[in-house]
Amino acid sequence: MDEYADALLKLHRAAWPTRTSEQRDVELQNRFVDGLRVLELQEYLRLQHADLGFDKTVNKARRYMEIKNDLKPKKASVRFASAEREPTVNVITPSTVNLQPIMNCLQDIKGGWTK
Repeated sequence: MDEYADALLKLHRAAWPTRTSEQRDVELQNRFVDGLRVLELQEYLRLQHADLGFDKTVNKARRYMEIKNDLKPKKASVRFASAEREPTVNVITPSTVNLQPIMNCLQDIKGGWTK
């Protein structure tokens, strides 16, 4: 963003050297805001800080992006202790779960199909 603002300032001074500082400030501010890629930032600067000059607008934009980047959630990293699973993980055995009600239900469904 700083490079963009510096380049814009240099180009404007070279193209219109006879402009007054007030004219230059307003035009630079408008061109700076129009050229920003972040639409939320453009809207924020136009609605909240339209009365600021070029330098203060650049500072507000810089601060906005710093805060926005600080608010992004950090990606959590996950580490696995080992790549191999123990054989008892995700295994249902008759000793851990009473399967009789499920077996009775399946037998009833099977009996209904045969009729």
